Amino acid sequence: MALVVAAVIYLVLFSAAISPGPGTDVEFDGQFEMVGDRFQMHGAIIPNPYSEPGIENISVYFYSEDGELLEKRGVGELNSRLNVSVRVETAPKYVIVDSPDFWSRSNIQTLYYYKAGMFDGQPNYQSKWASSKAEFPKFHRTSTKTSPNTGLLNPAALRTMDLTLARTGSKVAW
Repeated sequence: MALVVAAVIYLVLFSAAISPGPGTDVEFDGQFEMVGDRFQMHGAIIPNPYSEPGIENISVYFYSEDGELLEKRGVGELNSRLNVSVRVETAPKYVIVDSPDFWSRSNIQTLYYYKAGMFDGQPNYQSKWASSKAEFPKFHRTSTKTSPNTGLLNPAALRTMDLTLARTGSKVAW
C-alpha cells in the first residue's frame, strides 16, 4: 500500500515538473501516414488551454533528410483548434509547425516532428520540444529567415510539376 501511495505521489510530482505551464504551447494532435504513395498529415494543431488566443500565420514546413524545404503550407490562424489535412508527395524527414507570432510571445513551447524510421509501411515520427527558434533544426531557422516559399514555387514543387508535365505530355505557357 505504501508503495502505491509513493508511486502516485511520484507521478503527480513528476508530471507537474515536466508540464510546460500556462505559456503558449502548440502541438499537433493527429496522424502522419502514407496514403497510397503520398504522405498525409491529418488532425489538428492545438494550443495549451491557457495560451493567449489568436496566433496568426501558422504554417507547416516539410523537409527532406538533407534539410531541403519540400513544401510549405499556410494553414491559418490558431484560436482554439485548427484542423489540418495536408498531403505531400513523399514522407518528409521533418514536419515543423511554425509562425512568426510564436516568437513574439513569452514562454512559448511548440513541438516539431522527425521521422525515426518506418513501421509496417508507415512513417514513425517522434517529437521534440522547441521553446525558441534556435531549438529548431538549423536549416529551418535559415530557410524561414531568407525564403518566404509558398510551396508552389520551391524547387521540389517545380521538379514535381516538371515530372508531372513530362508524364502527361502537357505544355504550359509562362
